[in-house]
Amino acid sequence: QNLIILNLSGNRLTTLPTELFELTKLTRLTVGTNFLTALPKEMKNLKKLLYFSCETNYIEEIPDVFELMHSLYFLDLSYNKISVLPKSLSKIAELETLLLEGNRLEFLPSLSNHDMLIKLNLSNNQILKLDIEGLEDLQILNLDNNNLTTLPEEICSLSKLNYLSLSENRVERLPECIGNLENLIELDVEENRLKELPLSFEKLKKLKNLYVQNNFLSKEQIPPLPSLEFCDLLV
Repeated sequence: QNLIILNLSGNRLTTLPTELFELTKLTRLTVGTNFLTALPKEMKNLKKLLYFSCETNYIEEIPDVFELMHSLYFLDLSYNKISVLPKSLSKIAELETLLLEGNRLEFLPSLSNHDMLIKLNLSNNQILKLDIEGLEDLQILNLDNNNLTTLPEEICSLSKLNYLSLSENRVERLPECIGNLENLIELDVEENRLKELPLSFEKLKKLKNLYVQNNFLSKEQIPPLPSLEFCDLLV
């Protein structure tokens, strides 16, 4: 009962043993690459969890188990079959990394309570609309391979953002305020429907890597950027 770290990855588990939820001192739990189809409600007993990884399983629904996990800073639910996120997710105020890649999400609930979030991966879902208001500390945002047609203006308030990737969507234009992302180092907008870049694009003084192929852009539309080291249209 004094166990604090437990790794059950790659064990062909179809369910989690009930004894697991008596280990109330656990701070790190990894159950990735199994055959889990659900997380039991008893998981809410693990109030001291700091790190939870459940990637590469077959989970369709996440019960409200996170409400009392106030110190959880890392949550990986990648590569499951999740279509709806639990409301209790908004209760995890300390969350720094949230990985939801490869699920079936169409909409994202408000993450405004997660003002400490640094990394958010939503790639390979079916997201149509994005709510990213209040994520002032976000540095890495991956939206690749979704169904986005626009980006919300709120994205321009992510002043600490270093990495933004939204390749393989259907975005037709970037917000005019994109130049506000003054700390952006890498931007990937490949395979969208962009015909032009906003005038404020030239304000991206720290941008080093730019990926814009497979849009409707020409290299003449890429403004001179002082830090740019690579652009796939200029090769």
